[in-house]
Amino acid sequence: MIPDLAPALSGPLAFARECLVPADDGRPAIPCAALCEAETLAAIATPFTERLSRQERQASFSMWSQYYFARLIYPVLGASLLLGRDLPVRAEDMALILGPDGAPAAFRIAHAGRPCAQPQSCSRFAGLLRGHLEPIVQALSEASGASPRLFWCNAGIRCDHVLRLLEGQADTAPAQRLLFGLPHWAEEEGAEEEGAEEAGAEAAWANPLPQTVRHVEEEGTPAVRRRVCCLRYRLAGFEAGCPSCPLPAVRKRHLH
Repeated sequence: MIPDLAPALSGPLAFARECLVPADDGRPAIPCAALCEAETLAAIATPFTERLSRQERQASFSMWSQYYFARLIYPVLGASLLLGRDLPVRAEDMALILGPDGAPAAFRIAHAGRPCAQPQSCSRFAGLLRGHLEPIVQALSEASGASPRLFWCNAGIRCDHVLRLLEGQADTAPAQRLLFGLPHWAEEEGAEEEGAEEAGAEAAWANPLPQTVRHVEEEGTPAVRRRVCCLRYRLAGFEAGCPSCPLPAVRKRHLH
């Protein structure tokens, strides 16, 4: 636990309080920059994924990524939304600590961050999305053979959940706009303030998060739907799927 982050990692985010640890944490850790190489990531994840299923490689890597993204996204977005802090979250600034079962357990970070300088700018989340998630998603896709859309959806559902958990406790509107409302981010610092059209299509990054989660109503009840199934229903012990599954047949299994 990092003391400076404790106020954010309480209440609805208390479950994430041990997901970020300081640089002096003595446990073995793998540099996240190394995990951006598909071969390295596969070597690290395979002991976990093969215990789940050797046949369902895509589904088991998807499950590994669920642990990875949960341990990363909840505390990072929590610190941003509740404390206004930018954490050092690019892949080169973090290291992954594995649990005894080989699943991602925590991330070691260099320091507790600094006040967010541009809360309305895409730069607020550039370190997380472009500096960490993008290369990890690509490595996961190459290692597993699954589409990058699957892994972006695994990340998007976590981001969306943080925003929903913190409604009423923080001003989530700027983060909602930046993460899910802008399909393109301008390359240059602050260019999104001037409009992506002026920056030109070649100077914009296609933000994949708006394509990951849908908010719907079913029989008058709000519900969240993933755009792409996480495939967990293919794994032994997870056949019931999840309530956000986009596949109606799998969703019925969860309800029953």
